[in-house]
Amino acid sequence: MNPITSITELLAKVNKALVTRLLRVGLPRYGKRLFFVVSLFAGLKHLSHTELSELEQLNEKMSLASSAEALEIPALFAERIWRNCDLDKAVSCGSLKAGADQVVSAMPSWMQYGSTAKMVEDARTVIQAARLGLV
Repeated sequence: MNPITSITELLAKVNKALVTRLLRVGLPRYGKRLFFVVSLFAGLKHLSHTELSELEQLNEKMSLASSAEALEIPALFAERIWRNCDLDKAVSCGSLKAGADQVVSAMPSWMQYGSTAKMVEDARTVIQAARLGLV
């Protein structure tokens, strides 16, 4: 293997570990909840960060942020955050609770912001809103 390639790969791993650690420790709970809820909704609805009207309705329903602009970043990163989870498959696996459980178990560890039960409850709300177009 080329030495430059191995150094680049090593730096990429270190960078990823560092960013993950910073997000886990440095991002407050409400920020993690914002990232979880908005990225999940954007991933399920296949929204881009520029499609704010549905996100604003979700924000009103779940009281996520005081500013609509705060919704853009999590929506922008939705695809990257959920790349290891087929969200459409996860939420169509049966019951609403089973889908929410699967989503919470597949989320990146840095997004843990509360008890698993609270996160499953939020995931259920988001999945239901996305499925039924409640927002």
